[in-house]
Amino acid sequence: MGSALRAFLGNVGFLELQYLNPSCDQIYAQFCKSKQLKPEYEVSDSGVNGFWLGSKSAQCIIIHFHAGGYALDITPNHFGVWFRIIQEMAQQGVDIAVFFPVYTLTTQASYPTQFTEGVSALNHIVDKLGRDPSEIILSGDSAGGNMCLAIMSHMMHPCPEITEKAVKTNWASMKKNVYRGTDNTGTMAKMARSYMNGRDTDNYIEPALAPIDWWTKCPVKETFAVAGEDEVLIDPIKVWAERFQAAGNKTRFVVAPREFHIELFTLPMFGIDRETIMEQEMKAWLFSIAK
Repeated sequence: MGSALRAFLGNVGFLELQYLNPSCDQIYAQFCKSKQLKPEYEVSDSGVNGFWLGSKSAQCIIIHFHAGGYALDITPNHFGVWFRIIQEMAQQGVDIAVFFPVYTLTTQASYPTQFTEGVSALNHIVDKLGRDPSEIILSGDSAGGNMCLAIMSHMMHPCPEITEKAVKTNWASMKKNVYRGTDNTGTMAKMARSYMNGRDTDNYIEPALAPIDWWTKCPVKETFAVAGEDEVLIDPIKVWAERFQAAGNKTRFVVAPREFHIELFTLPMFGIDRETIMEQEMKAWLFSIAK
């Protein structure tokens, strides 16, 4: 399965994929229709747009930045997995909602556009919707996890290219396969070139480059990160996790045996409906934080 996906991504361009697939608006509308849900859109004058699953007044708000190497849109599986988790949490008495910010893809703009939009999405939930930061969990898979780490870096070390400051307080954060990209090295290289657009890399773009002292006094109450044992990027993910933990941050880091890159969101693409270790570990941590 993983090799089939890698081969496909390695032979199809990003614009072609966007053309072949529905837009994020269409995907969300179709998902809501299939579940008999009323679509809940977030549209703001400041440019923050996105989709909701669950109530904005929920006990806990999860801001989830989706995967795709900043080049590909959200998938129906993101909505499907989170909808299932929301229902399961509700059965255990935990009220959560998920906000999916829309960010510009690299076929239209490069770094730091996506980074800026991520910071704006977080601040919008706090400043415009009035949610206390203690009620918010930053979440992301693949490139979305990279986005979370960039925002966390910006909280401690304001990026000179980002004019908007990120709210600082004790967050919880959750990342699935925190390094950017997919498991096809050729595709990863193309995604990186599109995202960076000729600039040099840095700690905001590649968190595994950041030394231990970069992560000291990170304004995050607790962090959960999970990676697949069989993914290409496991080594830099481990490097980041070790340094982040060594900086004194409370972290649960899980390597899921024999699972690949963001398997919990990828398996449904192949018609496989089973709970992955990634999802089991994530839900256990989420329950402990949000209950």
